[in-house]
Amino acid sequence: AFAGAAALVGGWFYLRNLMDQGRAYSHALPVHALMFDMPPGHRSLADYVYLPSAAFRAAQASDPSLLHSVWGGAWASTWFDSHRHFLPLHPTRGLELAARILLVLGLVPAIAFAIGLARGVRRAIVDGSGPDRLFAGMTLLPLAGFVAFTWENPWFVCVKGSYLLLLSAPYAVYASETLEAWMRASRRLALPLGAVLVILSVVSTITFSFNSVFVKLGSPGTEWKGPLP
Repeated sequence: AFAGAAALVGGWFYLRNLMDQGRAYSHALPVHALMFDMPPGHRSLADYVYLPSAAFRAAQASDPSLLHSVWGGAWASTWFDSHRHFLPLHPTRGLELAARILLVLGLVPAIAFAIGLARGVRRAIVDGSGPDRLFAGMTLLPLAGFVAFTWENPWFVCVKGSYLLLLSAPYAVYASETLEAWMRASRRLALPLGAVLVILSVVSTITFSFNSVFVKLGSPGTEWKGPLP
C-alpha cells in the first residue's frame, strides 16, 4: 500500500524521465552542466561507511575530509548549514561553537531514533504491527533511495539533509518513544536528557534565525573551485 500510493502520486515523473532520457532521475540536462565540475565526481562503498571528524565541527560541505563521506556530509547538512545557504561562509567563534553544540548533541536524539527504529522493525516483523510497518518503510525505503541517488549523482552538492525530509515523521515517533522511556527510567537521567533537548532547541533557534544573530553577506553556497583531492 505504501509503495503503491507513492508510485501513484509521484511515479509518473520518474517514468517519464526514464522514457524520455533513459534515467529515472535527470542529471544530464544543460542546467546541470555546472554540477559536473564539482567534486568528488565518483563514489565507492567506503564513502558510505566513513564518518570524518569534520562532520562534528562547523565545516563546509566542500571540506576535503567531508567530500566523499555520504553520511558525514548528510549529518553536517541535517544539523548544520554545511552548504552555507543561510550562514556565513567562514565561521566566527560563536558560529563555530553553535555548530559543535548542534552536531555533537544531535547524537543523542539520533541514537534514540536508531534504537527506536530497531525496535519498530522488530515489532513490524514479529508482531505484524501496522504502524511500525508504515514508519519502518518510511525510513528504510528513503534511505535506500538516498544511497542509490548519491551513487548515481556523486557530486558533493547532492548530499543534503533536505533529501531525507520524509524521515521527519518516523524520526519524531521513534526518537520520542526512546527518549521518553529513558527519561521515565531514571530521574538522574531525565535531567541531563532534558537539558540536552532544551539546549538543542535554543541553539538551533539562535543559529537559524535568518540574519538575526549570524548574518550572511555573501552569495549563497560554499566555495568548491579551490584545490581539492
